[in-house]
Amino acid sequence: MVSKKRKDTENQNLVKKKIPNRKKLLKQKKFLLQKKLTLLKKIKLKKKKFQIEKNFLKKKKLLKKFQISVGSICEFKINALGLKNIGIDDRSKRYPVLIPNAKLGDRVKAKIFQINFNQKNKYAIAKLIEVIEKSKSIDNLINVNPGDILEINIKKVNEKGAGIVELENNYKLIIPNAQLDKTPVNVQITRIKSKYAFGHIINSSNINSSIIPLHSQIKLKFFKKKIKENFQLVQGSKLTIKIPKKVKKYGKYLVLKLKGLLIFLKLNGKVKIGNKIRIKFTKVNSNFALGKILKINPNSLTKKQKIVKYSISQMLKNGVHLGENESKCHAKMKKYIWLENYQKNKKDQPTTINLLKTHRCLNKALNRLTKYAFKGRNFLFIGTKQAAASLIEHASVFTKTSFFVNTRWLGGMLTNWATICESIFKIDKILREKQEIVYTLLKKRRKIKRILIPLLRFRQKTILKKFLAKKNQLLIKQLKSPKFSNFLSEQLENRKQILKLINKLKEDKESLNKLIVEKQLENRLLNYKLMNSNKDDKLNNTEQENDKLINLAMNRRNQIKIILNFLLVKKIDSEANISNKLFIQLIKKKINFIRKDYKKYSKLNKDIIGQKESKLTKEKKTTNPLIKAKRNIKKIFKFLSQKKKFSRVGFNLKNLKKIFLLKKFLKLLPLLKRVAKISQRKLKKIAHICMKKFIDLPLRRSFKKVFSYVYKDFLLGDSKKISSSQTKKWKRLEKYLGGISNMTKISEKAIYKNVAIIIGQKEEMNAVRECKKLGLETFHIVDTNCNPTLADHIIPANDDSKNSIKYILHKFLVRIRLAQKVRKNIDSKKNQALLRQKARLQIKKNQALLRQKARLQIKKNQSNKKSAPLKDSNNKKSVPLKDSNNKLILIRPIKKNQ
Repeated sequence: MVSKKRKDTENQNLVKKKIPNRKKLLKQKKFLLQKKLTLLKKIKLKKKKFQIEKNFLKKKKLLKKFQISVGSICEFKINALGLKNIGIDDRSKRYPVLIPNAKLGDRVKAKIFQINFNQKNKYAIAKLIEVIEKSKSIDNLINVNPGDILEINIKKVNEKGAGIVELENNYKLIIPNAQLDKTPVNVQITRIKSKYAFGHIINSSNINSSIIPLHSQIKLKFFKKKIKENFQLVQGSKLTIKIPKKVKKYGKYLVLKLKGLLIFLKLNGKVKIGNKIRIKFTKVNSNFALGKILKINPNSLTKKQKIVKYSISQMLKNGVHLGENESKCHAKMKKYIWLENYQKNKKDQPTTINLLKTHRCLNKALNRLTKYAFKGRNFLFIGTKQAAASLIEHASVFTKTSFFVNTRWLGGMLTNWATICESIFKIDKILREKQEIVYTLLKKRRKIKRILIPLLRFRQKTILKKFLAKKNQLLIKQLKSPKFSNFLSEQLENRKQILKLINKLKEDKESLNKLIVEKQLENRLLNYKLMNSNKDDKLNNTEQENDKLINLAMNRRNQIKIILNFLLVKKIDSEANISNKLFIQLIKKKINFIRKDYKKYSKLNKDIIGQKESKLTKEKKTTNPLIKAKRNIKKIFKFLSQKKKFSRVGFNLKNLKKIFLLKKFLKLLPLLKRVAKISQRKLKKIAHICMKKFIDLPLRRSFKKVFSYVYKDFLLGDSKKISSSQTKKWKRLEKYLGGISNMTKISEKAIYKNVAIIIGQKEEMNAVRECKKLGLETFHIVDTNCNPTLADHIIPANDDSKNSIKYILHKFLVRIRLAQKVRKNIDSKKNQALLRQKARLQIKKNQALLRQKARLQIKKNQSNKKSAPLKDSNNKKSVPLKDSNNKLILIRPIKKNQ
């Protein structure tokens, strides 16, 4: 029995020893498998690298065959002919080569003199040297030349929408974007090859577009605009159009018709019907064109002209147009100079800059600057001139994320950045302490400003009470004095006079109103007079005619008298004459006729005289009130001239009083002796003036004193000689590197993305070269003695005067600050959106966790209910028992009766 037990124990021990050996074996197997996998991966990678290298070498060999460079001489086979007999080889090299004065099928030797790499088109231009082989069979087959226009009926159309037409000798013509049509179409041939040619349709008015169905084309009311005859719809061309009220929409596009083309404009959210739009054509085809909206409601020509005139007038005021002398002028700056003002006699004449070009260049530069500021780039202001030094420092402070150099550009300030960083770290502690001091002093300044305005606004009564007693005493003394009493009496008399004048003015107003009415009546009378004068002219003409008739009658009367006298004489001589009797009878008849005429004319004269007398009476009645009105007007004008003098004197007195009171107010403000009831804007202005006069000046003095103690703290225990030399070094470093000290916080990549604004190119040539070497974008204010090719963006202007530099820097600052504010707003909105998303995700996670916890609790409760002991009828609980495997065994107690 003992031996059996021993064997069992030994077997158990062996089993226990074998188990760890198995674990070790498994670990070893895993380790070996991992090694094999890593080896296999390395082998695969080596194979891949070997294959890549092989492919690369093959490509290199192929590229050497296809590679071209300017000046290289190569052999080409001409596969196609273009317009103006330009040969094209698009197979032998990587991109097509254009060779003028070549024939189709010829093998040619040519020299490359130009290579163009655009985003869309890549091609090279070569010059023909020799023709190695000439083609003979191709010329007989082709009866078409590039540029020819043919009338063709398109009967076949490809799947891609290209029309195919068969010509003589099985030669084909391919026309892109064509349609089946019975009517003939004019086609111009653009390119010829050995078996086929390409062409495009010229007149697209006969062709219906395939994009929109015919029933909808009939309903469209297309837009028609008066366009210049020279204007051509080409890719990239621009137009300003007003959207008509009745326009069809197809999805996101508006459809218009212009010069026989359908124009599709992609809609934006802001565009509305009836708006004026600036369009750019992105794609132009024979049937349709695609447009892009650049600007909504662009400025009219008159508005643009006004803006330009105003900006040029501002430039002239600030002296931006003044350039250097002609002898100092750079040859490449002649584009930007106003050459018409040159005098031929004077050699060394000062030049004038063309301000229209400066305006254009400035607008381009400002648009570029806003983009960089919106992207979050930093700016580096450089200008060591006396005129520009202080302005550059202020500009860099206002932009907040910029640096400046205004004393001297040290060699290698950007290229040798590591050594300059070391010298900046020497001053780092001093600069930090100075910043802390400035920050504390500015805090105090803000507190003072915050206290000042509420004191001025809300504590008027408490401030006035202290000085009311003194004021009252002074007033009592003044009242008792005889001078003051005389002064008061004079003032009272003056006031009485003023009141009299005011009453007179009121009366004058009433009289003036009456006069206005009278003047209106006068105008009416004058109109009537004009009408009457025209009638009088007519009557005068009639009177003249009547006078003529009367004169004729009187002449006849005189003639009759003379004849009668003559007859009487004859009677005396010969009374018995019979002929005389006949003669007398004839004369009697004439006399009777003359009497009748005389009666008529006498009546007319009486009527005319009566009319004239009536007119004279009427005119007298009308002229008498006018003469009286003239006399009254003269009197009123005299009175008004006197009144104006009094009013001017009164107005000047009022202004003087206001100025005097303001001066007093400003004097008493620091002591807060008197505070009047003023609007909030005026209070802020007054507070600003007080801060400048009474707080900023002592603060500046305190800055100088405190900064002197900063150096002493770092030089405790050193001798005077060492401390003085060290302070000089630190001050020198601060002078040259103080503006760039914050640049150490930025990475080197961010430094290379900086934008440099340079003023005075000739003085800062080292800075220009370093910026160009590192690839920084540069904006130069360029005078006539500067080189414009060294800058990326130029502003031709006077870089010597302070006013011109101030004008340009102000424009820069406005744009930069606006872009930074827009960027901040967008970033804040993005951050708010991210926070909302995070909050929603957290809420969802919390809700999911709560659900999981609830489910687990429900499961636990259910398991507890199952495992709980069952209750008997006699309320006797069952006794729980456990098995060897820790399983519950429920046993009910047995009743005694059973």
